[in-house]
Amino acid sequence: LDKDRHYRVATEYENLCRRWIRENDYDCAIVRTRGATEVFPPEDADFIVDNCATGSTLRANQLDIIDTLMHSTTCLWANPHSYADEKKRLAIDRFTSLIQSVLEARTRVCLEMNVPKTHLESVFGVLPCMKKPTVAPLADAKYVAVKSAVPRASLFSLVPRLKAMGAEDIIVNSLQHIYM
Repeated sequence: LDKDRHYRVATEYENLCRRWIRENDYDCAIVRTRGATEVFPPEDADFIVDNCATGSTLRANQLDIIDTLMHSTTCLWANPHSYADEKKRLAIDRFTSLIQSVLEARTRVCLEMNVPKTHLESVFGVLPCMKKPTVAPLADAKYVAVKSAVPRASLFSLVPRLKAMGAEDIIVNSLQHIYM
Protein backbone atom coordinates (compact mmCIF):
# COMPACT_ATOMS: atom_id res chain seq x y z
CA LEU A 1 0.00 0.00 0.00
CA ASP A 2 1.18 3.48 -0.89
CA LYS A 3 1.39 5.72 2.20
CA ASP A 4 0.80 8.84 0.07
CA ARG A 5 -2.57 7.70 -1.25
CA HIS A 6 -6.05 8.04 0.29
CA TYR A 7 -7.91 4.71 0.63
CA ARG A 8 -11.46 3.60 1.32
CA VAL A 9 -11.51 0.58 3.65
CA ALA A 10 -14.67 -1.48 4.22
CA THR A 11 -15.12 -3.21 7.57
CA GLU A 12 -17.49 -4.29 10.33
CA TYR A 13 -14.62 -3.83 12.79
CA GLU A 14 -14.23 -0.06 12.98
CA ASN A 15 -12.14 0.16 16.17
CA LEU A 16 -9.75 -2.58 15.11
CA CYS A 17 -9.46 -0.99 11.67
CA ARG A 18 -8.86 2.52 13.06
CA ARG A 19 -6.09 1.21 15.29
CA TRP A 20 -4.40 -0.55 12.35
CA ILE A 21 -4.67 2.61 10.20
CA ARG A 22 -3.19 4.74 13.00
CA GLU A 23 -0.37 2.26 13.77
CA ASN A 24 0.56 1.99 10.08
CA ASP A 25 0.11 5.69 9.28
CA TYR A 26 -2.30 5.33 6.35
CA ASP A 27 -4.81 7.89 5.10
CA CYS A 28 -8.12 6.01 5.04
CA ALA A 29 -11.85 6.61 5.16
CA ILE A 30 -13.81 3.76 6.74
CA VAL A 31 -16.87 2.39 4.97
CA ARG A 32 -19.01 0.67 7.63
CA THR A 33 -20.40 -2.70 6.51
CA ARG A 34 -22.91 -5.11 7.97
CA GLY A 35 -21.96 -8.40 6.35
CA ALA A 36 -20.62 -9.48 2.96
CA THR A 37 -17.68 -7.09 3.34
CA GLU A 38 -15.69 -9.06 0.75
CA VAL A 39 -17.91 -7.81 -2.11
CA PHE A 40 -17.08 -4.11 -1.56
CA PRO A 41 -13.80 -3.95 -3.56
CA PRO A 42 -13.05 -2.60 -6.03
CA GLU A 43 -16.05 -0.30 -6.62
CA ASP A 44 -16.96 0.63 -3.03
CA ALA A 45 -13.64 0.12 -1.21
CA ASP A 46 -9.96 -0.20 -1.99
CA PHE A 47 -9.46 -2.92 0.60
CA ILE A 48 -11.26 -4.54 3.54
CA VAL A 49 -10.64 -5.51 7.13
CA ASP A 50 -12.56 -8.68 7.88
CA ASN A 51 -12.28 -11.96 9.74
CA CYS A 52 -11.65 -15.22 7.95
CA ALA A 53 -11.09 -18.85 8.81
CA THR A 54 -9.69 -20.35 5.61
CA GLY A 55 -9.53 -17.41 3.21
CA SER A 56 -11.63 -19.23 0.58
CA THR A 57 -14.27 -16.45 0.45
CA LEU A 58 -11.52 -13.87 0.04
CA ARG A 59 -9.92 -15.85 -2.80
CA ALA A 60 -13.33 -16.31 -4.45
CA ASN A 61 -13.59 -12.51 -4.55
CA GLN A 62 -10.03 -12.11 -5.90
CA LEU A 63 -8.72 -10.66 -2.62
CA ASP A 64 -5.29 -11.31 -1.12
CA ILE A 65 -4.41 -11.12 2.56
CA ILE A 66 -1.87 -8.32 2.99
CA ASP A 67 -1.69 -8.26 6.79
CA THR A 68 -3.04 -10.09 9.82
CA LEU A 69 -4.40 -7.71 12.44
CA MET A 70 -5.08 -10.35 15.09
CA HIS A 71 -5.67 -14.03 15.72
CA SER A 72 -8.80 -15.06 17.58
CA THR A 73 -10.50 -18.05 19.10
CA THR A 74 -14.20 -18.56 19.59
CA CYS A 75 -15.15 -19.35 23.18
CA LEU A 76 -18.41 -19.88 25.02
CA TRP A 77 -18.48 -18.01 28.31
CA ALA A 78 -21.12 -18.39 31.00
CA ASN A 79 -21.78 -16.02 33.86
CA PRO A 80 -21.03 -17.94 37.10
CA HIS A 81 -24.39 -16.88 38.60
CA SER A 82 -26.24 -18.10 35.50
CA TYR A 83 -24.33 -21.37 35.49
CA ALA A 84 -25.19 -21.88 39.15
CA ASP A 85 -28.90 -21.76 38.24
CA GLU A 86 -29.88 -25.35 37.34
CA LYS A 87 -32.33 -24.39 34.59
CA LYS A 88 -29.86 -22.02 32.92
CA ARG A 89 -26.99 -24.50 33.35
CA LEU A 90 -29.02 -27.21 31.57
CA ALA A 91 -29.71 -24.83 28.67
CA ILE A 92 -26.03 -23.87 28.48
CA ASP A 93 -24.97 -27.54 28.60
CA ARG A 94 -27.46 -28.47 25.86
CA PHE A 95 -26.14 -25.67 23.67
CA THR A 96 -22.53 -26.72 24.36
CA SER A 97 -23.38 -30.32 23.48
CA LEU A 98 -24.95 -29.20 20.20
CA ILE A 99 -21.89 -27.17 19.22
CA GLN A 100 -19.54 -30.03 20.17
CA SER A 101 -21.63 -32.48 18.13
CA VAL A 102 -21.29 -30.32 15.01
CA LEU A 103 -17.55 -29.86 15.48
CA GLU A 104 -17.06 -33.61 15.97
CA ALA A 105 -19.19 -34.39 12.88
CA ARG A 106 -16.95 -32.15 10.76
CA THR A 107 -14.00 -34.46 11.51
CA ARG A 108 -15.74 -37.69 10.41
CA VAL A 109 -17.77 -39.25 7.60
CA CYS A 110 -20.11 -42.23 7.71
CA LEU A 111 -18.67 -45.07 5.68
CA GLU A 112 -21.03 -47.85 4.62
CA MET A 113 -20.07 -50.98 2.69
CA ASN A 114 -20.99 -54.54 1.95
CA VAL A 115 -18.39 -57.07 3.05
CA PRO A 116 -18.18 -60.83 2.45
CA LYS A 117 -18.41 -62.56 5.83
CA THR A 118 -15.14 -64.33 5.05
CA HIS A 119 -13.35 -60.93 4.89
CA LEU A 120 -15.00 -59.33 7.90
CA GLU A 121 -12.13 -59.75 10.39
CA SER A 122 -9.55 -58.27 8.01
CA VAL A 123 -11.83 -55.28 7.34
CA PHE A 124 -12.27 -54.80 11.10
CA GLY A 125 -8.47 -54.78 11.40
CA VAL A 126 -8.13 -51.57 9.35
CA LEU A 127 -11.51 -49.90 9.89
CA PRO A 128 -11.26 -47.03 12.37
CA CYS A 129 -14.45 -46.52 14.34
CA MET A 130 -15.72 -44.74 17.39
CA LYS A 131 -16.39 -47.92 19.38
CA LYS A 132 -17.33 -50.85 17.13
CA PRO A 133 -18.74 -50.79 13.59
CA THR A 134 -22.40 -51.55 13.00
CA VAL A 135 -22.88 -54.89 11.25
CA ALA A 136 -26.20 -55.96 9.74
CA PRO A 137 -27.18 -59.04 7.72
CA LEU A 138 -27.99 -58.73 4.02
CA ALA A 139 -30.41 -60.68 1.82
CA ASP A 140 -27.36 -62.53 0.47
CA ALA A 141 -26.25 -64.48 3.56
CA LYS A 142 -22.62 -64.46 2.33
CA TYR A 143 -22.42 -60.68 2.96
CA VAL A 144 -23.00 -58.22 5.78
CA ALA A 145 -23.48 -54.46 5.72
CA VAL A 146 -20.86 -52.57 7.73
CA LYS A 147 -21.20 -48.97 8.87
CA SER A 148 -18.70 -46.82 10.75
CA ALA A 149 -18.02 -43.13 11.44
CA VAL A 150 -14.40 -42.79 10.31
CA PRO A 151 -12.00 -39.85 10.47
CA ARG A 152 -12.48 -37.72 7.35
CA ALA A 153 -8.70 -37.34 6.99
CA SER A 154 -8.22 -41.11 6.59
CA LEU A 155 -10.90 -41.56 3.91
CA PHE A 156 -8.79 -41.47 0.76
CA SER A 157 -6.17 -43.90 2.05
CA LEU A 158 -8.77 -46.12 3.73
CA VAL A 159 -11.15 -46.78 0.81
CA PRO A 160 -8.55 -48.46 -1.46
CA ARG A 161 -7.43 -50.67 1.45
CA LEU A 162 -11.03 -51.70 2.18
CA LYS A 163 -11.66 -52.47 -1.49
CA ALA A 164 -8.49 -54.59 -1.59
CA MET A 165 -9.87 -56.54 1.40
CA GLY A 166 -13.14 -57.31 -0.40
CA ALA A 167 -15.39 -54.42 0.65
CA GLU A 168 -17.91 -53.51 -2.06
CA ASP A 169 -20.58 -50.89 -2.71
CA ILE A 170 -18.80 -48.33 -0.52
CA ILE A 171 -20.89 -45.27 0.30
CA VAL A 172 -19.60 -42.11 2.03
CA ASN A 173 -22.06 -39.79 3.78
CA SER A 174 -21.49 -36.48 5.52
CA LEU A 175 -22.51 -36.26 9.15
CA GLN A 176 -24.31 -33.33 10.75
CA HIS A 177 -23.99 -34.17 14.45
CA ILE A 178 -22.12 -36.72 16.55
CA TYR A 179 -23.07 -36.79 20.22
CA MET A 180 -20.41 -38.53 22.28
